[in-house]
Amino acid sequence: PVTWLNFTAEAKGANTSVLNWQVASEINLRNYEVESSADGTNFNTIGTVLPHNNSNATSNYYFTHNNVNAKVIYYRIKQIDNS
Repeated sequence: PVTWLNFTAEAKGANTSVLNWQVASEINLRNYEVESSADGTNFNTIGTVLPHNNSNATSNYYFTHNNVNAKVIYYRIKQIDNS
């Protein structure tokens, strides 16, 4: 399980978005999958971020999405646990 603290996305220039998130703990986590969507319904994986796996520490993450080609884009982070 992951305890989420926050998640933000910010446009940087015309075609780049920077995503930031912070978690308070991570236990048994394999990775984060970063997903995007132009319509808020159909999401595609655009990258993977490996966790720090700090069970009781606060961890900060970022992901840069380059070549963004939509005026509005939706993001979500999927946490993938170890089997």
